[in-house]
Order: sequence, then structure tokens, then C-alpha cells
Amino acid sequence: SGGVAEAVIDNETGLLTEPNNQQDLMEKIRLLLKNKALREKLGQAGQIRAAKEFKWQKQAEKLIAKAMSGKKTLPY
Repeated sequence: SGGVAEAVIDNETGLLTEPNNQQDLMEKIRLLLKNKALREKLGQAGQIRAAKEFKWQKQAEKLIAKAMSGKKTLPY
């Protein structure tokens, strides 16, 4: 796990598209271009989520917890 799917909650903090689907990507871009309120809502929610969830301390805590659990894979 990780990457965009971890950072973005679809329709809450951003818009996810189907992999390799140019039509879906174009539709989402058009939606954002036409809808300023949606852009602002998603942007604000994304900033709040990033400030809470992706601080260095929180990421370090996740890594330490994973290491202490004895699992051999990293949380990313």
C-alpha cells in the first residue's frame, strides 16, 4: 500500500482515476475545471488530512510500530 491511494480519499480529499483510463482522467479534470467549489472543498480537506496524517512524527510512529510487531515489511 502507499502512494496516491494512501494520501487521497476519493471524493473527499481528491479524485482518484482508474489506472490507464484516459477517459476517466479527462472527465475528472473537466469536473474540476468546471466546479470551483469542489476544487476548494477537496483542496481544503486534503490540506487538513496531510497536516494530520503525514507528519514526520506520525510516520515514524507507524514505522516503529511495524518494526516492533516483528513483521518484515515496511508500512509503505
